[in-house]
Amino acid sequence: MEEALLLTEERYLSTDGKTAHGLVRYSRRFRIVDLVDSTLAERDAGEVLDGIRRGIPIYVTLDNALAENPGVGYLIIGVATPGGYLPPITEG
Repeated sequence: MEEALLLTEERYLSTDGKTAHGLVRYSRRFRIVDLVDSTLAERDAGEVLDGIRRGIPIYVTLDNALAENPGVGYLIIGVATPGGYLPPITEG
């Protein structure tokens, strides 16, 4: 399985984050190693989503997530927002 980071900045717990929800719960192609959402940092993505610990840490910034997983091959935008705009990424 290929490793991926998920970007959901400020939208993981909203309906905009449905793509991320599906990938955290189950993906045949990717093993999600980290999630980036400064509003939920230092928690587990599974526990936040549905109470099931999945070992997917949530980081404040993309830089933090990449520092922990320098060889990760993919960054997945895990949100589908109205109008298709991307959430700002917190600088750190």
